[in-house]
Amino acid sequence: MKKLLASVLSTLFLLSGCSILGNPQPAPEDQTDSASSGASAEVHFFDVGQGDSEFIELPDGKTVLIDGSTRSAGETVVDDIDALGYDFIDYVIATHPHEDHIGGLIDVLNTFDVGCIMMSNGTTTTKTFGTLLDTIDEQGIPASTLRAFSTIVEGDGYKMTCIGPEGENYDELNDYSLVTKLTVNGTSFLFTGDAEAVNEQEMLAKGVNLDADVLKVGHHGSSSSTTEEFLEAVSPEIAVISCGADNEYGHPHDETIEKLNAANVKTYRTDLDGDIGVLVAADGSISVATEK
Repeated sequence: MKKLLASVLSTLFLLSGCSILGNPQPAPEDQTDSASSGASAEVHFFDVGQGDSEFIELPDGKTVLIDGSTRSAGETVVDDIDALGYDFIDYVIATHPHEDHIGGLIDVLNTFDVGCIMMSNGTTTTKTFGTLLDTIDEQGIPASTLRAFSTIVEGDGYKMTCIGPEGENYDELNDYSLVTKLTVNGTSFLFTGDAEAVNEQEMLAKGVNLDADVLKVGHHGSSSSTTEEFLEAVSPEIAVISCGADNEYGHPHDETIEKLNAANVKTYRTDLDGDIGVLVAADGSISVATEK
């Protein structure tokens, strides 16, 4: 079944691939530095319970959705995007095929017009993943596998790239999580999905420029992510953890919170703060607004 899904995924992407800007680069030099566009941008971290979903409004009006949380949170994601005034999403990124990241994307793809969906090369045999592939096909949405060191979207004052993972085969599905970096008006965001220590070490060994002002903490703040070496390389001012209140996994773990506190990182959590919005002004300055 897993091989069948992988075959279907490859065929689907071959027939209706997104247009990825440029080719994957062999050297991970920082390709995301951008001067100010003269317009603001905003990144929304939706409160979707025990899952992940981030929505990006770029200076030129383009939009990016990273993940859509669980099937049960799909309506919440749809409502949140609708409340922002959008009926079209330029780019959807599914970091990896765990249900708490892709489940809600089914409602999203059935509700909004979508320019393109980009996915990792991780596959699974779950009903949710199969339904997502069916929805992409039924809606005729261009789809591609996103590779490390490729540019996702670029415009005046901003650039968004995929910086990991580079490998093809991993033991755990989390290790297929796409890691993306957005630099807008000179301010950088690092979105990590459920990337864990394996991915963090891979990027560090490759010499990827991980420095970012805002870090979306990996795997909902699990102790399996956010190693000290990785956190030092990112050196964020702000961290955001997406997790559900009183979740069964104990996320975020105390070890992760202690590391963030020791590094003097201002940390926001969707379970405590609700929806979190990070506004990047034209001069690159950051302001944070929370629902609670």
